[in-house]
Amino acid sequence: MQCIITQTEHDENIRGSTMSVETIHPQHHSLTLSNDEKKRILHIITENFKNGYRVSSNIHYSNFQKCYAIMYGFKSPCAPDTLDSLLMSEAIVFDDIAYVYSAVSVTFVGTFLEQIDESLTSVETLYEKYSRELYALNIFSCDILELFIRKYYPSMVALMDKKKSDKDNLNNIDVIEEIVEKCVIIKINKNSLARFPGDSDAIYKATRYAWKLSLNRVQHAEYVISVLNGIVQAVFHNLQWQTEPGGRLEFDAVEAPVDISGKYIGKRIPQAYRRRGIASPCQYVNC
Repeated sequence: MQCIITQTEHDENIRGSTMSVETIHPQHHSLTLSNDEKKRILHIITENFKNGYRVSSNIHYSNFQKCYAIMYGFKSPCAPDTLDSLLMSEAIVFDDIAYVYSAVSVTFVGTFLEQIDESLTSVETLYEKYSRELYALNIFSCDILELFIRKYYPSMVALMDKKKSDKDNLNNIDVIEEIVEKCVIIKINKNSLARFPGDSDAIYKATRYAWKLSLNRVQHAEYVISVLNGIVQAVFHNLQWQTEPGGRLEFDAVEAPVDISGKYIGKRIPQAYRRRGIASPCQYVNC
């Protein structure tokens, strides 16, 4: 049998309940709790304090004892300070409110964390994407979600911190205002580079082939701009294009002179060429 603490009961308790705190508090000092007692206490908090248990609150402690007695037929031997200490170690505590989550909830949040990719770079973006589902699990804010992850999925903390750091670093990189030359932007990735481990020409080799492009259009291009994670890695010119047997194109080229490459290398390409939804890794610019 559950004893859900409703908002009405909470308000009545604040105004003054007819049940005195003394009649509900067991008369004892702090004690060491058995594992079984800890499980019973955490079960009561999980099932009956969906909106959290305020530590150091006589009202919440009284409600806890009431629920405990209804569930088990007797009062808990746990004193207020002992209960607070237990929750501080076992629960997620934010703004003096303790939240205890069931194993089902912990597993459910784990399914969201498994979907972390480059678009989910922080707790904020994760919460924004799954806010409705998380709220239903009584995870009411980004702050609570962060504490949740740090407690139940500590291995994910380093990954999310790194993604946030990478994003912050990326935001500090200069953005190219405009590309005025006739060129083709080719976006490579880490998998492309992995084919050439330790090769000083890895960027060039990963960029030069093989792409679904229009031979007519690329013949008007003066440069190829190689991009990794939105940042220009190299610029090539003197392009010689060939068609592979499968119809894809590849090119031979040399590095562009510094007066051209220096304008672009190490900078982010304009937003228009890195917005979400662009499927092709190749984009024509001014040609």
